[in-house]
Amino acid sequence: CWNMFLDHPFFGHGINTFMSMYERYASDITYGGVSYAHNCYMQILVETGVFSLLAFLWIIIVLFVSSLRDISQKKDGLIKTAQIGILAGLLAYLAQAAIETSLYSLPLAILFYYFLGLAMALQRIE
Repeated sequence: CWNMFLDHPFFGHGINTFMSMYERYASDITYGGVSYAHNCYMQILVETGVFSLLAFLWIIIVLFVSSLRDISQKKDGLIKTAQIGILAGLLAYLAQAAIETSLYSLPLAILFYYFLGLAMALQRIE
């Protein structure tokens, strides 16, 4: 992955091109049927470049910072508990994304972005 990234660091090789590009870079390794990098962050780097990864991480960081700030200002209650639970789930999902490509599974990606939106919406509730 790293060599693939270094060849096109800014804009990547193109969306959904990891499988075809992998064969060129892994000629000395005989893994059959490789389809994903098994690391979401590396696959984002390879396919869409560093700007895309930074944009994705920026969204996540902004969400977590604003949610944690909101949680610290809220009184104990159901909304605060829900926010903590959703952030914990998102954090676990992001940690798991370092060893798997769950963001490339459409049902899991939809669920991830649903909870991202829910975390943002819960900040609006007093």
